[in-house]
Amino acid sequence: MPSNVIRSVVIPEGIITAHANRLVVFTPNGGAAHQIVLPDVATSMLALIGPQQRANRLLIGDRSGALRVLMLPQMDLLSTHELGDVPVTALESQPNGDSLRLVAGLQNGQVLSVGDDVPGGVLPLFRVDGPVSLIRCVDGQLHVNCGWERHIRHWNGDHVSSSRPLRQSSLTEATPAPA
Repeated sequence: MPSNVIRSVVIPEGIITAHANRLVVFTPNGGAAHQIVLPDVATSMLALIGPQQRANRLLIGDRSGALRVLMLPQMDLLSTHELGDVPVTALESQPNGDSLRLVAGLQNGQVLSVGDDVPGGVLPLFRVDGPVSLIRCVDGQLHVNCGWERHIRHWNGDHVSSSRPLRQSSLTEATPAPA
């Protein structure tokens, strides 16, 4: 019996849940559920859309610092990348020509590029102060959130803009005072 749900991803084809007992279950809208037991507890998940515009892969970061790639809907393990010994806290994907570049953020602030086309499978990009809570690729730049702080960086780690709190209202900055 599954334990408490600690992570979930909703996709058009169904729902994927990660449980505290290391079980990950894909429950499709119709048909039988598929599941896998991982070596460690999931800390982040990201579903990837394939060429037929359906979710066909699932990225799972775990507490031990591993990134696992599963095939959907079967939940077969395709590959494992060891990223370090701290939890994976954020995941993102970015098309890179004919391949897909994966980006992982760790609890220690490290940001890494991951994939079969990366030399050694894992390439450290840069480090930020604090645990990475979110990564987004926007216009070829990495937006990395550490709680309320956002860091916008180039892939080589150079700053695009300085960190600023997210709670700062963009409306007050953009709206001119009435004349």
